[in-house]
Amino acid sequence: MPFGAPMGVVFSRSGRSRNGRHACSGQLRMANPGGAGQSMGRKLRYPGFPWRKGDFWINKERYFQDRYSMNFGIRNKVALVAAASRGLGYATAMELAREGAQVAVCGRDEQRIHRAAAELSASTGGRILPVVADVEKAQDCEYFIAQAAETLGSVDILVTNAGGPPAGFFEDIDDESWALGFERTMMSAIRLIRAALPHMREK
Repeated sequence: MPFGAPMGVVFSRSGRSRNGRHACSGQLRMANPGGAGQSMGRKLRYPGFPWRKGDFWINKERYFQDRYSMNFGIRNKVALVAAASRGLGYATAMELAREGAQVAVCGRDEQRIHRAAAELSASTGGRILPVVADVEKAQDCEYFIAQAAETLGSVDILVTNAGGPPAGFFEDIDDESWALGFERTMMSAIRLIRAALPHMREK
């Protein structure tokens, strides 16, 4: 194969590529497998794009998600994700819900966490429980775990997450900022685990 030759997967309505192979098997082939004298500059064909009549209409993201995603065995498990109104927590909750878990999410902004839960539910079709809680507060950590366990029935998975310390150069960060960072990241995780552990041990 020439160096830099374009590769692609062609999906046809019949389930076979033009060279007779099963295109839906996920095999890769050159987008232009022709012999000498033929241009290598043809467009790549990817699922989801009807390049020619008869190409298989398919949702590319959903196809590869269903075909190649790992099965973590967490369908119907109860997963809790802290600070999940946006960012890493939101993305984690999204993937857990896609795997079939029931997900409880918390955030300190009531409007934002409810909006995030609605978006997660709409995107995944899963059950999402929003809880207003600030993980920097010990009582809120306990409240989040208790609400999730009571509403969803148990605690199987806990994802500790929190905003980090204020950004800055090392020499500019004072003791108060270090203490705040420790409180946000370390102590929030300890408190969440402490509250969730009894529910996990019950199982």
